[in-house]
Amino acid sequence: MFLCPIYRAMDFLVELFHNLLEHPDWTMSQACTDSYNKTLKRWHGWLASSSFTVALKLAPERKKFMEVIGSTGDLNADMAKFCTTFATLLAEIHKFLVSLCFSFVDYEWLSHLYKMNCSSKQASCGLDDMKAS
Repeated sequence: MFLCPIYRAMDFLVELFHNLLEHPDWTMSQACTDSYNKTLKRWHGWLASSSFTVALKLAPERKKFMEVIGSTGDLNADMAKFCTTFATLLAEIHKFLVSLCFSFVDYEWLSHLYKMNCSSKQASCGLDDMKAS
């Protein structure tokens, strides 16, 4: 489902900005790593996780990042507003995905079905069972 990667990326950004607000002493690397571990890591295999670790080495210094994203206005207030607004939006997207039977636990199960090359009849029966529970 196309919304899952977008949802996860937005979740990562909200967590990253939250970390930057709550932990002014953290480096960008610390904030990104904590955000990644809380949001994206469980969805990534070894290759994606390793790629994140390599990409993290290219992250700018915190001061430079903050300068680039907020050249005018009150950056902390803007980040707090972003976190509040998008957290609400993410909750709505999550409700929508669950209504389609794509809760994140179920998504793992569906991925397992795909890997097992189940027939559409077997997958349909499994989805019906999930909807009933």
